[in-house]
Amino acid sequence: NKPGANNSTTIFSDAQELDAFDVRVTNPTDCFRPYEGRIEIASPIFTPNEEYEINMRNEDFEDFSKKVWIDNQRNFVIDSLLPGEYTFYEITPIDRNCSFEMKDTTIIIAGPNESIRAEVTTNAPICAGETLELSATVFPPEGTVEWKGPTGFKSTDLSLVFDTANTAQNGSYEMVFSYGICEQIRELEVLVKPEIAANIGGQTEYCERDTLRLIAEGTGNLETFTWTNPAGMQLTDSIIQRPAVSFEQEGWYELVIDNGNCKDSTSKFIQLLPTPTLSLPAEETSKFCDPLVLVPNLSGDLNVAYNWQPSEGLSCTDCPNPSIERPTNYYYSLKVENEFACQDSADVFVFLAQEDIIFIPNIFTPNGDGENDFFQIFPSCGVAEINRFQVFDRSGSRVYGLQDAKDFSNPSVFWDGLFNNREANIGVYIWFLELTLIDGTKMKLSGDVSLWR
Repeated sequence: NKPGANNSTTIFSDAQELDAFDVRVTNPTDCFRPYEGRIEIASPIFTPNEEYEINMRNEDFEDFSKKVWIDNQRNFVIDSLLPGEYTFYEITPIDRNCSFEMKDTTIIIAGPNESIRAEVTTNAPICAGETLELSATVFPPEGTVEWKGPTGFKSTDLSLVFDTANTAQNGSYEMVFSYGICEQIRELEVLVKPEIAANIGGQTEYCERDTLRLIAEGTGNLETFTWTNPAGMQLTDSIIQRPAVSFEQEGWYELVIDNGNCKDSTSKFIQLLPTPTLSLPAEETSKFCDPLVLVPNLSGDLNVAYNWQPSEGLSCTDCPNPSIERPTNYYYSLKVENEFACQDSADVFVFLAQEDIIFIPNIFTPNGDGENDFFQIFPSCGVAEINRFQVFDRSGSRVYGLQDAKDFSNPSVFWDGLFNNREANIGVYIWFLELTLIDGTKMKLSGDVSLWR
């Protein structure tokens, strides 16, 4: 600095950290002598015979200070402290501008809590609606008790009784037993399980052959299930499922549900409704010279409505015995239903009988005697059309042909034994035939025929 200049310097310093120190705590020995607690702290850094100010805070975060003297052993004593937690954060010599920082050292002074006893018990877990009991056993009996619990619950009674417990009382309970400065804290977990409100889900009415399905229902964590069916048999699944129910399953079903603390029971009557039983032949075969009448076999409830599907080819779809003129469809299904909506169904396959579908003679005699003068073929009722009929001699020449014929009754449409307006030679001839049957099926046949005169 220049001579004569008026200069000043401000210097800041942090508190020195107090690393090396020993702490000794003397706890009170009598529940009713609260100020026996004392703390003694020693450190080689302390200066003997000097006064220091101790800055500290209690467990309620209230700051306060005390002045102490450092003795010749470089320690100091703070006495008359109530039990609790104390945090020392700064020690400052009174006559010096320096301080020691203790890095928030926490020291606990404990009352003689081991000289008193406290135990808590409960009858929980219980079921909602039952009596909940919380009990405390303390010594000495002259102390005070304070309970705290869920939803702001408080009580100073030694034992608590809730006549009708509910789930709002679930949770943690704390009991504080105080005797002078002595204190014991005990905790309990209370579980009130909700009432089960047992119920059986599922239908009450079933048609025969339906699937019986009954479900155990209730509130809360359901653990065990005991069913008793009408036959007196017990089952333990949560769901009863029986396919193809019959009248043996009709009656009362009883259910007991248990969750380990709560138990509830209920019952349901299961009724079997009148149900029709239907059957049809697996298949029907006919030449369809006359209409084919479908005849179902019905037992049980006979008061039913009929529904045949598909409708094509049937004389009716809501009658018990429809007739089929010709096999339009191969497959028909019948469903019957009564006034209780109970149903049954059956199927039938319909086929055209192709045995003896046509008769073809193997000889004819075109000699003009009026008998067997034409090579006439005789289709059955199952033939709808002759698409093509041809006859060939052994050299491969076609001697006769017929095409797209639907009228087979006139013998004159068939071969009269002439070839190019002359009598054909006696002998064996080859024929080929293509037919359309009344169900739309195409058929091809071939063979030979002998011509005699």
